[in-house]
Amino acid sequence: MPVLLIGAFSAVFGEDTILNDWIAFIGKPIIAFMVSVVVSFFTLGYARGFNKVELNQFMAACPPPQLHPSS
Repeated sequence: MPVLLIGAFSAVFGEDTILNDWIAFIGKPIIAFMVSVVVSFFTLGYARGFNKVELNQFMAACPPPQLHPSS
């Protein structure tokens, strides 16, 4: 899914419009990956029978990203 989002939304159409700005924003790799993660939580979570409360508990129980100290 991220590759499809990056490929589909990274094309800019020559005109400088707000729509093109949004398309370019959604086509950025980090945004495409975030959208994919959120979509996968809900689609795969609902497919496994989780409701919104269970999905929220699952996401809250996930460990936060670890920052590596620069040495």
